[in-house]
Amino acid sequence: MASAPLVYSGAPASFQFNTAPVDPLAYFQSNVFQNVIVNNACMICHNDSGQASVSRLHFINDASKVQQNYYIFSSFYKSLGSGGYNYVLGKVSNTVTGGHTGGTLLPLGSSGYQTLAGFLDLLDGATQVSTGSSANLF
Repeated sequence: MASAPLVYSGAPASFQFNTAPVDPLAYFQSNVFQNVIVNNACMICHNDSGQASVSRLHFINDASKVQQNYYIFSSFYKSLGSGGYNYVLGKVSNTVTGGHTGGTLLPLGSSGYQTLAGFLDLLDGATQVSTGSSANLF
């Protein structure tokens, strides 16, 4: 992974560029599942007998079922079509029309929100996840 400094308007920023494509399953396993799905209690409600059992998303409420939960989520996401990205991020941030019964789980711009957004980008065909910051560039 190479790091390249960038200076614009006197404000330095550092970006990292990955050269190898990122595998969505591997990214889910190492970044999304424990940090976003489990720690933010998504799978406690979104399962066959949870509070969100009437929703379209049902995880297996077992932290050892990472791969199965990846396929469950990716199938759910693909079923949403072109509006899925905004819908999922709107649900977890409680900013979508109709809200989220579970409230705000990942505030806009939080690290968990950014991690989930990067994962959705991978599911949409991106081969990299942005790790840079655009703060103070202009």
